[in-house]
Amino acid sequence: MPISNIERDGNKAMFYVHGNLTSANVSDMKEILKNEIKDGLNHLIFDFANTQIIDSSGIGILVATYNSVSKIGGRVEIVNASADIKKLLQHMRLSERLGVM
Repeated sequence: MPISNIERDGNKAMFYVHGNLTSANVSDMKEILKNEIKDGLNHLIFDFANTQIIDSSGIGILVATYNSVSKIGGRVEIVNASADIKKLLQHMRLSERLGVM
């Protein structure tokens, strides 16, 4: 499972992503995120310090999460992303939407 730890503070949470965010493991993450948003979370921060690869499924889960929380006035942020991941998200014109820092 790609999420190794979740630190929640009210409606905000830091998700520590460990390993690659690929089709092999996003289904577990999808359920976790869906349940957290249902429970009132609307500010999600993904820490990618331990993530090197994101494929189309990983990008899809990030975009779906953004779409879900933006409907309720929330936001998504990505912190500690590698230069390659930042570049990928910039090329896809997602870095602003996903709050890449």
